[in-house]
Amino acid sequence: QRLALYHDVTSPIVSWYRDRGILVSVDAMRSADQVGREILTALEAMRPLLDHVPAHARLSIDLTSLGDAFGGAGSTSGAGPLC
Repeated sequence: QRLALYHDVTSPIVSWYRDRGILVSVDAMRSADQVGREILTALEAMRPLLDHVPAHARLSIDLTSLGDAFGGAGSTSGAGPLC
């Protein structure tokens, strides 16, 4: 039942992101370092989308420490906050 509930809840969310061209899939069957680098690369690639978000609606998120969480992968651009 949990797996069915998971699919029922996540399918509409995945579709929403896919329909807008902003869904990023990551192959999690690789090493943590590889997965971490791919996630950080995807987050950095999303930066230009923030130009469409009004400044008052933005939330500053500091990605600097994520490199440590992903085995020292670090940010792909060396940039700090994503806001």
